[in-house]
Amino acid sequence: PSREPGPASMFLIASGSALGQPNECPTFVSAVDLPSEPARRGSHLLHHWLLVPANCKGLASHLSMLEEALRPRRVAAVSGELAVDLGLLGCPAAACLERGAPAGSAQLVAAGARSWQGQGFSGEGEWGEELLEWTLDVCQKVEFGFVNLGDRPFTLRWLHPGRPGPSDVSIEPGGWNETVTFYRRDVWFTESLGEPFLVLDPDGAVYLYGAVEYAGVYPLGDSPDFDPNLYERDWDSLWNQTREIEILRAERIHVAFTKSGSQAASVPLNVWASVAAYYHNNRNHSFREEWQPASDRATVNFWEAPVRIIALPPKLKLGWHEGLASLVSGWAGGVELEPTQLYGIRIYSRGSRLIPHVDREDTHALSLILNVDQGGIDEEWALEVDDMLGREDSEHAQTLSPGQLLLYESARCLHSRKKPLRGEYYANLFAHYRPKGRPRWWESPKAPPVITRAGGRRLEFNVQNGGASQLHLFWQTEAGGYEPVQTLEPGESTQVRSFVGHHFKIRGTCSDAITVHRELGDVVACDSSAPPLSESVPAQRMDPPPETTRLFLENQVDKVAEVFWIEPATKKPLKIETIPGYGSRTINTRLGHVLQVRGACAQALLVSEPDATELICAHAITEEDHKRRLLVQIADMAQALPVKFKNLCNRTVGVWQDRSGDRESMHQLKPGATYAINTRPGLRFCVALDEGGGGGAGCERPLAVFTITQGRYLYAYDPREKDEATELPEPEEPVGAADASVLAAWLEERRQAAAYFETTGRHWMAHPGRVSPQLPMRAAERVGDELEVRTSETPSRSLQLTVVSTAPRVFVVKNFLSAEEASKLIELGRDRIERSSQRGRVSSSRTSSNAWLSRGSAPVTEVLFRRAADVLGIDEARISDDSSSSGLCEPIQLVHYAPGQKYDAHYDWSEAEPNSRFATLLLYLNEPELGGSTAFPTTVHTMDEPLALHPGAGGAVLFYNHLPDGNADVNSLHAALPVVRGEKWLANFWVWDPVRGQVA
Repeated sequence: PSREPGPASMFLIASGSALGQPNECPTFVSAVDLPSEPARRGSHLLHHWLLVPANCKGLASHLSMLEEALRPRRVAAVSGELAVDLGLLGCPAAACLERGAPAGSAQLVAAGARSWQGQGFSGEGEWGEELLEWTLDVCQKVEFGFVNLGDRPFTLRWLHPGRPGPSDVSIEPGGWNETVTFYRRDVWFTESLGEPFLVLDPDGAVYLYGAVEYAGVYPLGDSPDFDPNLYERDWDSLWNQTREIEILRAERIHVAFTKSGSQAASVPLNVWASVAAYYHNNRNHSFREEWQPASDRATVNFWEAPVRIIALPPKLKLGWHEGLASLVSGWAGGVELEPTQLYGIRIYSRGSRLIPHVDREDTHALSLILNVDQGGIDEEWALEVDDMLGREDSEHAQTLSPGQLLLYESARCLHSRKKPLRGEYYANLFAHYRPKGRPRWWESPKAPPVITRAGGRRLEFNVQNGGASQLHLFWQTEAGGYEPVQTLEPGESTQVRSFVGHHFKIRGTCSDAITVHRELGDVVACDSSAPPLSESVPAQRMDPPPETTRLFLENQVDKVAEVFWIEPATKKPLKIETIPGYGSRTINTRLGHVLQVRGACAQALLVSEPDATELICAHAITEEDHKRRLLVQIADMAQALPVKFKNLCNRTVGVWQDRSGDRESMHQLKPGATYAINTRPGLRFCVALDEGGGGGAGCERPLAVFTITQGRYLYAYDPREKDEATELPEPEEPVGAADASVLAAWLEERRQAAAYFETTGRHWMAHPGRVSPQLPMRAAERVGDELEVRTSETPSRSLQLTVVSTAPRVFVVKNFLSAEEASKLIELGRDRIERSSQRGRVSSSRTSSNAWLSRGSAPVTEVLFRRAADVLGIDEARISDDSSSSGLCEPIQLVHYAPGQKYDAHYDWSEAEPNSRFATLLLYLNEPELGGSTAFPTTVHTMDEPLALHPGAGGAVLFYNHLPDGNADVNSLHAALPVVRGEKWLANFWVWDPVRGQVA
């Protein structure tokens, strides 16, 4: 519907006192208070909104004046829960919500909001103008466009005389693509809400009159008449013919990023809020997707069931594309991606089917399908994805609900929808990516062909095609990849040279598999009168394989490194990976295998530990190279986010992390418990029942799914709240809300956290019951300040503490211990070290080895405990490691880092109880040749470069994990950077406050 034109720029002229007394504007307390309209699934906001805190009295009195200046956006105040959810707890602040955005859920409303925080203004008028300027620039500007469906040009005429640019714009018709569809010409503009326009048809008559009301698109004209007789095909013939051609196309792909080839996931809430709003506003603005009549490459039965498209604006489309990239990259093992294609929202109709096919290899290495909406569904419409590994279970049926997406390797995996859509409509969004800087990514293996069994011997045999059509023979890897060997015509045979334990797959005239064993002779494949070859394996004679593991390779120089796998039986090298300068790769291999590096340097690697990190060309790196790489590493660490998970149900649950298809059980939460973790935006976590402590069903049957988003630090599972964007299976066992005392404590915790945030601008990350530290804290007011400490030993020593950071408080102590003391400490624990763990589990993020040394282990440990107490300013009796007494200290941890070993960015504080590791004292027992510093990525200091410390052999670093008010200090994030050359020995004290708790 059209309305009187009135762009925002016109209203600004009258935004002063001439407007008179403002009318009363509403105040909203919760997300459900926002006016919304019901939809088939959930509800959507009826209006654009600018929301400000109700406690901003100066601004609240001028809300109606703001609304006049921002039409059609409406203005309101917020308080209570909604203010907390939107982060509008202090003045000045504001948030924009867009018409059509999902409503009813606090999480979705907050995810779709754009926020403003003003600072340092002296008066209400000052920041009122700043807010208005921000709203006009950020919130009022939207992308708006037209699609010409006809064969003659339309004319767009902008009606506001003050608008920059031409007033008349020609919108031309489209034409046929190089592929199989018709290209419709679309034209896009970035305009203010309320900007008036009219569209003239090719004959000059007014076709459309209105104003910009939201980010959207208008189709112009009518598509040509559709004659199904020109397009009709025999479906079964097309299915079979296309399938065979597409299998041959898939055989070109020699790279497998994942084992399964596909996996369902939930879309990040911020992306979903934007997609859902655009679709809701433009759901009636679709147009028919047209195909070439003579095309034999159609993959959908469009002549029987029309397919429609909603066009997407370029900037919005790019934002979605980039916003989903980290999810795709994480699933594929962290490969760096570049966006290639993101099409419009495609809407299938009843009866739609999809022929088996693979996508373009040059642009579609890794893809996703996001289900935006579906309606009138009588039966789930599954996408069948074949991982092309030749197994009986190689095909996976995947179904989606709105807000869910399917990640899949679309150029490698054959995919189809065999059954017709039994429903009114099914709307999907498609996005595609490829590895960055690798336009021909499919030509070199991602993972090594680790396929030889331990002790396997060489064996030759003949394979003959006993079928009626072509046979394709593939050499199959246990890493999920495969290599083509030969194509055999009916009756043709070939000789294969292989080893015991190798695997082959057969495709084409039949599907079968060959496992090479000692009794294997010549074979006839696809012989209908004989049993399948896959059934002829004498399992009791197979040699057991070595343990499989991942190996993380990091190239330390700015040169390309080629990695070769040394085949154990023949000792011949096989190239498996190329690593760009300063790049990294993760490969699948086996313990005991040998790799060889060529190109950037010459190096041999023995795979001796699971989930290890190996530095490529570390011996060739210069100090300048190392410094450049160190800066990149620390900058990457600074992107980390501390978040908290809360259990508000009456059952014990487990928190799982779903990364690259590997689901890792992170922590168990009892009712009312909290778990904090250092993570990154885009990572996905699931909450599932876990009464037994083993992780439970994890992401297979989740109670809730959370995708980490920037700006959000708290993720609570509350069975009373349903996520409308994600349909989850019903729990196998009943799950209710936690008891009243837990919920009351939760409300009080949120109230206190909100009050704390309003006062300090910081989130409360510690346990809600934690109070200010009882132990003293050394002052750190300015970087460079020095403090002298006299030790209590005889003879007394003078130690100098130098402030190197004020947030967190970090001090360097030179000459804390002598070379002799360091040597004795190392010898005490050298023979006792074992692989370090995190919360009892071996992890790829912590690859060092450690041992524990009690205070009474030797005279040297007694001396160091007393000296540590002096540096901390604590009574030495309190620093005992006897947990049965009032001791506040853990035993000394002795840590060893070999080349490549590290401890990724982490915190030492805990949120699980009021007691926590309060202070950390690191003792550096030696100095590696290169690398091995301790990095603080988010510190406040005066240097131009990030803070990375190694005080030299005998030196120490003291830092506090908490603030003086008792809250956890998020700036205490720190990491042990990898040792490049040499080795590193470290010892550390952890001191607790107010009492020592359970050691994590």
